[in-house]
Parts: sequence; C-alpha cells; structure tokens
Amino acid sequence: TTAVLYTDFLTLLRDDSIDGGAWRVIAKIYSSAPLDDADVRADGVTPADFSDVTRAVDGYCRSNRRCDGEGMARIFHPACCLTYALPDVGIVVCDADEFCRV
Repeated sequence: TTAVLYTDFLTLLRDDSIDGGAWRVIAKIYSSAPLDDADVRADGVTPADFSDVTRAVDGYCRSNRRCDGEGMARIFHPACCLTYALPDVGIVVCDADEFCRV
C-alpha cells in the first residue's frame, strides 16, 4: 500500500431553509499524490505558490468587478462548475461557459 497525501477544499453555504439555518457543503475538490512523489517531498508550499495564487485571485476579482466574461473565462478551469445561491431561485449550478456569458 502506498501512502497518499490528500488535499481537500470545501465550499460551504449557509442554508436557512434547513434546520433553521445550517452550513452545508455544496462543493468539494481534492487532489492526491503519493507521499514518495518528489514534488510532495520537496519543499512543500513555498512563497512562490502564494504569489501564483494571489495573481489568480486578483485576476478573478478584477474580472468580476468589471463584469468581464472573457477575463473570468481565463481564470476558470475548463471543467469548472460554479454554484451560487439567489434569494428567489435557490441554489444554481452552471458550467464556466454559461456563467461567463451571463
């Protein structure tokens, strides 16, 4: 058996219609890598990783504020699925292409 490092990220939504208001997981992503993989053993997370993530978040925020669908499309992974909630509709799930057209 090979030891594996799993990295999970959860997206939660507080839904007031459930149990008088409860946090629920609406999306989960994870990645895995064998612990003997050179990339896992190396330096782990480095300052350069934070810099790259900061650039991606900045690109997302700038495009979002400008309602720039093309800019958003450059940030989203092609298989991205977006989930959000609207007061009169509830939870909405759409792919990145659809979201960027709106």
